[in-house]
Amino acid sequence: MTSSASTTKTGYATTDRRARYCGGALIYGHAVNRDLVHARLATLWGLWSPDQLDLDAPVFTDPEAFLNHHGAES
Repeated sequence: MTSSASTTKTGYATTDRRARYCGGALIYGHAVNRDLVHARLATLWGLWSPDQLDLDAPVFTDPEAFLNHHGAES
Protein backbone atom coordinates (compact mmCIF):
# COMPACT_ATOMS: atom_id res chain seq x y z
CA MET A 1 0.00 0.00 0.00
CA THR A 2 1.36 3.41 -0.99
CA SER A 3 0.81 6.44 1.19
CA SER A 4 -0.16 9.73 -0.44
CA ALA A 5 1.14 11.76 2.51
CA SER A 6 4.28 13.73 1.84
CA THR A 7 7.18 13.72 4.23
CA THR A 8 9.46 16.33 5.74
CA LYS A 9 13.16 16.25 4.96
CA THR A 10 13.70 14.49 8.30
CA GLY A 11 11.40 11.70 7.15
CA TYR A 12 8.26 12.42 9.19
CA ALA A 13 4.95 12.11 7.39
CA THR A 14 3.21 15.49 7.26
CA THR A 15 0.31 13.87 9.11
CA ASP A 16 2.64 12.97 11.99
CA ARG A 17 2.17 15.24 15.03
CA ARG A 18 5.96 15.51 15.36
CA ALA A 19 6.01 17.43 12.06
CA ARG A 20 3.24 19.83 13.03
CA TYR A 21 5.19 23.11 13.23
CA CYS A 22 7.05 24.47 10.25
CA GLY A 23 10.29 26.39 10.47
CA GLY A 24 8.48 29.56 9.39
CA ALA A 25 6.14 29.36 12.37
CA LEU A 26 9.11 28.85 14.68
CA ILE A 27 10.98 31.81 13.16
CA TYR A 28 7.90 34.05 13.34
CA GLY A 29 7.26 33.13 16.97
CA HIS A 30 10.88 33.77 17.84
CA ALA A 31 10.89 37.12 16.00
CA VAL A 32 7.85 38.42 17.91
CA ASN A 33 9.03 36.93 21.24
CA ARG A 34 6.12 34.48 21.31
CA ASP A 35 7.85 31.13 20.90
CA LEU A 36 5.50 28.18 20.61
CA VAL A 37 5.04 26.13 23.76
CA HIS A 38 6.59 23.09 22.11
CA ALA A 39 9.69 25.11 21.17
CA ARG A 40 10.00 26.50 24.70
CA LEU A 41 9.69 23.05 26.25
CA ALA A 42 12.17 21.52 23.81
CA THR A 43 14.63 24.32 24.63
CA LEU A 44 14.11 23.84 28.36
CA TRP A 45 14.75 20.10 28.07
CA GLY A 46 17.83 20.63 25.91
CA LEU A 47 16.30 18.98 22.83
CA TRP A 48 16.30 22.01 20.59
CA SER A 49 17.80 25.49 20.38
CA PRO A 50 16.58 28.63 18.60
CA ASP A 51 20.13 28.83 17.24
CA GLN A 52 19.05 26.08 14.82
CA LEU A 53 16.69 28.49 13.05
CA ASP A 54 17.78 30.07 9.79
CA LEU A 55 16.83 33.63 10.72
CA ASP A 56 17.78 34.79 7.21
CA ALA A 57 14.99 32.68 5.70
CA PRO A 58 12.29 34.70 3.89
CA VAL A 59 9.72 34.61 6.70
CA PHE A 60 7.53 37.42 8.02
CA THR A 61 8.84 38.77 11.29
CA ASP A 62 5.99 41.06 12.24
CA PRO A 63 2.20 40.64 12.26
CA GLU A 64 1.50 43.63 10.02
CA ALA A 65 3.67 42.35 7.15
CA PHE A 66 2.04 38.92 7.43
CA LEU A 67 -1.49 40.35 7.36
CA ASN A 68 -0.71 42.74 4.50
CA HIS A 69 0.73 39.91 2.44
CA HIS A 70 -2.48 37.93 2.90
CA GLY A 71 -4.69 40.85 1.88
CA ALA A 72 -5.81 42.18 5.25
CA GLU A 73 -6.87 45.78 5.28
CA SER A 74 -5.14 48.09 7.73
